[in-house]
Amino acid sequence: MYPKYEIEDQEIYDVEILEKINKQIIKSKGHDFQIGHAYFMGDNKDLVQRMNKKVIPLLLEYYMNDEKEVKGILNSAGLIIEENSWPLKISGKND
Repeated sequence: MYPKYEIEDQEIYDVEILEKINKQIIKSKGHDFQIGHAYFMGDNKDLVQRMNKKVIPLLLEYYMNDEKEVKGILNSAGLIIEENSWPLKISGKND
């Protein structure tokens, strides 16, 4: 199942970020590697925690720990990357 950006009677958090991340993934790896909407749903509304614990590790796996590639994806989504962190972490988003 490809990601959905709107589901009736359910909230998907930070949809614009999910869309931007998936747009970059499609360009470099194809449709089959997109991040699913389930990562942006549920009890955890904290973007930073969700990205650092779930999404970034998945991206690092997809891109075989290619820091430059993953940073490019995170930057294109408007996220602030913590300097000198490994594994990569974000501290927030650009407003």
